[in-house]
Amino acid sequence: MSNTKKPIPTRREVEAMLIARAWKDAAFRAELIADPRKVLEREFAHALPDGKYPEGIDIKVLEEDAHTKYFVIPFLPESIEQAKLSRKELLSVAFSASCVDLTYTQVDCPPQTVDLCTLACPTLVSCTHC
Repeated sequence: MSNTKKPIPTRREVEAMLIARAWKDAAFRAELIADPRKVLEREFAHALPDGKYPEGIDIKVLEEDAHTKYFVIPFLPESIEQAKLSRKELLSVAFSASCVDLTYTQVDCPPQTVDLCTLACPTLVSCTHC
């Protein structure tokens, strides 16, 4: 048995994996919509603290159709709001927020966003470029 740890996926990677599987498997899609917490905990336990998604956080899965599209505006941490960032800096933070893992403890973002990583998530433990 290998002791190799699975890499912790970014939010974008998790979304891509879930979408691909939901497109192929109608039962999985139905379960993901009905109970996303259960699915995330089962499929990504290695990337969650104690294998569980934090209590107090609601998870919603929306399914688009041919006539409806959704754009998610992420939560704006107070640290970013108070930082009075330029438009360019905000763009960097918005991009780096998509590189944050499910646990919000590690980020794998491009070097130009490293200085802004901790603004994206005040509880960030490490950045792969720091």
